[in-house]
Amino acid sequence: MTDTALILVDFQVEYTTKLSDYYIGNPDKLIERVNKLLEWARGKSYKIIFIQHVEKSGEEFTGKNAEIWSKLDKNGLDPIIKKHHISSFYQTNLEKELMGIKHLLVCGLLTNLCVRMLVEEAYDREFEITIVPDCCAALTEDVQDFTLEDLRITREEIKLVNSSKLIGT
Repeated sequence: MTDTALILVDFQVEYTTKLSDYYIGNPDKLIERVNKLLEWARGKSYKIIFIQHVEKSGEEFTGKNAEIWSKLDKNGLDPIIKKHHISSFYQTNLEKELMGIKHLLVCGLLTNLCVRMLVEEAYDREFEITIVPDCCAALTEDVQDFTLEDLRITREEIKLVNSSKLIGT
């Protein structure tokens, strides 16, 4: 068993719904990169964990909009952690799923919100963390760049490595 997990945060329909306040645009290139990352991680026998944000009420992140993108290469063995808050750790079984794991590869949406929260909380739990920036997205490039730079500056141990460099393609 490996001591590395790939965590995929909130790759959900809400972000590709044009009327959503969280619309990120067409995700096709992002999906392609994430699927290559998934294939590579599976080849290394890394644990794969999907995070899914589900609101208890309201219009956002409910029903179809809460579904994980169907074009992602999921399989029935990958745990899906449902969360009801920005935190992927708060009132979930994520810590239990990470037993024996030391290193996290993190990608997802939104970089400045749920991805950042997961990274900060994992950092405080002393995980080794690599963020895969080209497999993350924020609502704007400026917000994406600022968030990643701020994490890099304030937590020097965190690595930022694009998928092509990580995978070697």
